[in-house]
Amino acid sequence: MSHKPYSITIDEKVAPIHVAGYRGRMLVRYRTPTLVEGLRAFIADGWPMEKAVARADDREVHQVSFGKGEGFYVKRYQVKGFKLFLRTLLCVNKAQKAWRIGRKMRRKGIATPLPMALLKKRHSLFWTEYVCITKDLFDAVALSEAVARVQGRQQCQRERRRRLIADGAKYMADLHSHKIYHSDFTADNILVRESEDGRRFEIFLIDLDAVRTIFRISDRRRDKNLERMGRNFLDLRMISTADRARFLKYYLGYYSREKRSLRKLFRDILKRTEQRLEDRGLSFIR
Repeated sequence: MSHKPYSITIDEKVAPIHVAGYRGRMLVRYRTPTLVEGLRAFIADGWPMEKAVARADDREVHQVSFGKGEGFYVKRYQVKGFKLFLRTLLCVNKAQKAWRIGRKMRRKGIATPLPMALLKKRHSLFWTEYVCITKDLFDAVALSEAVARVQGRQQCQRERRRRLIADGAKYMADLHSHKIYHSDFTADNILVRESEDGRRFEIFLIDLDAVRTIFRISDRRRDKNLERMGRNFLDLRMISTADRARFLKYYLGYYSREKRSLRKLFRDILKRTEQRLEDRGLSFIR
């Protein structure tokens, strides 16, 4: 299946929008009658659960399409209680963070699904619904599936796997270089899209309500991200020890602020992984 190469475009213009009892702001270039009416009909239909692709206690994610086959993710948050009410006043609830961080990442040139709109609907003083809409990523899959697709001993598969490792390492180095930290760095929070010739992988970070932009990203936080990335694949036996070392080697090449040697960094990450698995009663797979 073909697709146009992904490129980050900056369009900061937003406009107010009122739709089906919700109000907020939306990117001007997407504030079209087709999308607005499609969203209105979707909400009026009662947020049909057959379109939900993920659910949690305080949120649900729907995958929808409005006109000409364009796909969107509509993430609905339930902000309830006094504590979350205070966070809302400070603009730090999960929906507000996802909108703000997504726009900030794109301004920095870091790939993430395009944040299109942030809407809200107040039900009572301590209960507000938020809706964050992002553009769907055409033909992108979770990182775990992308890794499974590049397994094999053939030369072409080894080259594709190393390209994925290199592109993934560069993406993480870019995050850390811009002082961006994801506190829930799992293979499900990373989407991957492969170019038609198989020579390039586009990496996208999702679930941005767990992302933090900080003044200084410490070695501990970077190690946590690096270790979590490798641990995602240990039990699946997808990534070998050599591949994990190769990932760290590429990372060192892209992240110039790291002063540790590859050997030292690998040992630090390995030690952290062994400790985390031991805490959970699991064995380490080399």
